[in-house]
Amino acid sequence: MGKLKFIRESECDAQCSQALMGLARFREDAAFLEERMETLLEKYGEEWVAIYGRKVAGHDRDLARLTAQLQKKDLAPGKTVIRFLTRRKQLAIL
Repeated sequence: MGKLKFIRESECDAQCSQALMGLARFREDAAFLEERMETLLEKYGEEWVAIYGRKVAGHDRDLARLTAQLQKKDLAPGKTVIRFLTRRKQLAIL
């Protein structure tokens, strides 16, 4: 495994710039989800919800079906904020 290299933004090439923009968009989408959690829970409670571009890109009770919806829209699930919305307390073991 290679060493991590920290670079200044001014040294960033096109690929690096695209990655930084993608991370910024993902962060904005995560903030959108948190800001609108109550409204989203009312509408999509007990479902998986995908957020992309500060919009609901898809939702379904089944994660595999949601992933298929995203792929049909040419959205990479790994670049989309996906969360199961529920009011129940959950224990996550990672």
